[in-house]
Amino acid sequence: MTKEKLKKKEEEKEEVKYVPLTQKYRPSTFAEVIGQKDIIEILKGMVKKGRVPSCLLFSGTHSSGKTTLSRILGRSLNCSDPQDGDPCGKCSSCKQVQHPDIVEINSADKRGIDDVRELAGIVRLRPMYKKRVIICDEAHSYTPQSFQNLLKVLEEPPAHALFCMVTSEPQKLPNTILSRCTQIGLKTIAFKKLAEFLRKVAKKEKFELEEKEAVKIAEASEGHPRQALNFLEKVICYDGKLEIEKIVSRIADELPKDLVPKLVKALLEGNPKEVFSHIGSGVSNCDQIMRDLVWFFRNFMRYKISSDSVPVWAKKNFEGLPKIKVEKVMNIYKIFLGNFSLSKNYMVQPELYLDLAITQSLLIMKEGKQNE
Repeated sequence: MTKEKLKKKEEEKEEVKYVPLTQKYRPSTFAEVIGQKDIIEILKGMVKKGRVPSCLLFSGTHSSGKTTLSRILGRSLNCSDPQDGDPCGKCSSCKQVQHPDIVEINSADKRGIDDVRELAGIVRLRPMYKKRVIICDEAHSYTPQSFQNLLKVLEEPPAHALFCMVTSEPQKLPNTILSRCTQIGLKTIAFKKLAEFLRKVAKKEKFELEEKEAVKIAEASEGHPRQALNFLEKVICYDGKLEIEKIVSRIADELPKDLVPKLVKALLEGNPKEVFSHIGSGVSNCDQIMRDLVWFFRNFMRYKISSDSVPVWAKKNFEGLPKIKVEKVMNIYKIFLGNFSLSKNYMVQPELYLDLAITQSLLIMKEGKQNE
């Protein structure tokens, strides 16, 4: 066998590396970003007009595109020939796989004083191209002492430096830091817009996805593109013999439609046995139950104040529920909202916070009956 044939045989044996959808369809230009039109126009204007602040704060929910936009902005600012604010993709800077002037730092890991001092040293270095862009991910994680040191860096940064502070919790940043940032607030993507994007991706992947199925994935992901692509990946890979609509429901951990109304009815009746029987009836997605309960009590609270303040379809959920004062509804809403927030910020299983919220709410109902 000749060397050429041996080489060809080895190449055929080589495993083709699969690129996940979240990487394959991650935007590399502003034009590819969906659902952030106004923000994109602002960032493109900064590039085209040369009016770039020394520090930007990208805030928004998880997977809304904060880090991605920071990277694209960094590439555009270092591009030798930006096209309508976008990196050209052809120049020496754009061809850099690991760009020497774009430095990403996970502030959750590098949050100490020494880490900030090291950062200050990096900022002072002259860029190889035009701009040294420092992307501080999880920027809210710095210690109070580190924030004080960081403030000194942000007060008088070199002209060649740009800080991109990235966080999903901007309220945790000190006012002294916030006052030195130009804030860029990202929003979740509208379900219809995200569904259109998913159908385009599915078509490129040679997978047939109906509009209602795409909308269901968008809803399950709560308008977050990365999460939606993860769901779509699972749907495409599903090997069972089910209709796509049922597959989507399973992948998205969709709850039975009557679960939350039944659970709320039992809770307002002060029936702990029935409440916990619903939770323990094979339902595993406690995070989704908690989220749905938060929205249920939010709408219920608005309904108690004015029935016209909620959609017609939502009013049906409140028919047949025990009579309860709006103050109690508000207190129960606060309990579920608070515990849901805690479940997102701490490494504790969601079912523990769900049990706590239910118990606290049952106590409110019990106290109410005793007072009556």
